[in-house]
Amino acid sequence: EDPEVVRAVLEKVGAAEKWILPSGARAYKLAAGWLSKLEAEQAAKDSTTAYLEHQLVAMNHFSSDPAGMRALLASSEAVGALLGARSDLKAKCTELELKPFSDEPATAAVSWQLALLQAWLQSAALVPLLGATLGTALRARREAVGKQVTVQKTLEACMFLEELAKIEKVHSDVKAAGLTVPEAWLVPAGPALCAALAQRLERLQLEAKAEEEAVGEIESQMRELSTSLDLPAMHATLARAERCKVNQELKGALQTRC
Repeated sequence: EDPEVVRAVLEKVGAAEKWILPSGARAYKLAAGWLSKLEAEQAAKDSTTAYLEHQLVAMNHFSSDPAGMRALLASSEAVGALLGARSDLKAKCTELELKPFSDEPATAAVSWQLALLQAWLQSAALVPLLGATLGTALRARREAVGKQVTVQKTLEACMFLEELAKIEKVHSDVKAAGLTVPEAWLVPAGPALCAALAQRLERLQLEAKAEEEAVGEIESQMRELSTSLDLPAMHATLARAERCKVNQELKGALQTRC
């Protein structure tokens, strides 16, 4: 079940073409197909681990929901590589459960401050005291912060998305608003959320590229096997195809040939 062991054996015995015994060549191809299956399973496991780690870190930094934290901790319990991230989130969850009425979320606090500022700017008694210059500056700042709060809420909603197209759209909007630079933010949580979005975008783009390359490789193998009599290789390729969005016509043809 260990791909490293299977790979080492295959490298030691040599390529299938070097075998004189037909049964040896068939056994080699069967082992190579098994290695492909194990590698695909390992890649899926690594992807799941990376996804869960991102969820744990994101929730630790941006969430105040103990119930959601407990659910994520339960779902990630079987992944031993995440002990550090799980421990950090568990500590924060325990703290929140012990202090359920401690501090209101930062977004709510900023929204309350904006509402208060708006009330001041609309007050017939206070406006004359502020003067034209200060009043204009406060209105401009209130508008800027209000727009950033909207962007912040959008970024928070993206923290658990796994759809590349949606993440790319949000990142494009943030970039167009000039908020990819930390110094441009007036809302304290903005830079961290923006950095987390950029990291998620990079990870999803790398995963999409890897999947595209895998699909191309598998489809090429299916075309080569369309006239082959190598049944183990066909089964191994079809097993890999189950985990990718390959051309269904090619897949169906190879299944029929098997």
